[in-house]
Amino acid sequence: MIDRDLVLHLVGVQDEPPPPSPEPIVIDGGSHPAVSVQSTLGGLPVRLTNLTLRGATGVEASASTELREVRFEDIGGTAVVLTAGTHTAQQLTLDAQAPADPIGSGISVGAGASLNLSRALLLNVTGVGLQVNGAATAETVLIAAAGAAGSCWEAAAA
Repeated sequence: MIDRDLVLHLVGVQDEPPPPSPEPIVIDGGSHPAVSVQSTLGGLPVRLTNLTLRGATGVEASASTELREVRFEDIGGTAVVLTAGTHTAQQLTLDAQAPADPIGSGISVGAGASLNLSRALLLNVTGVGLQVNGAATAETVLIAAAGAAGSCWEAAAA
């Protein structure tokens, strides 16, 4: 959990020079969120780059975040839960490729949050792919094969 007045960047760096390591940099929260962001310094975003996240939730944030090249695997609940703050996300991959690695729901944007999402894949999610109750923009985002009980996206009425 990140709950201090500081600016933090979690950047997965694989072995260099090429070829890079085939093993991803993984943060596994087990029965908890992989990353929980509660506060930052002066509203500056916490940056998560080039990581694979696993856990009950991938990212849970009530403070601003910047997500880039993040993969979500084996997420039992919602991959990204944004309750407050300003968030940007680029090149996210949520893909439950095997029944053994489910992802419950994709991205939830709460009424107090905003999200700018671009170049993302939300595939084979069993619940709602993208749920928006706050403000969100999505550009070049593929949401496909939501679960039988779910839907690709939901937005709150204005």
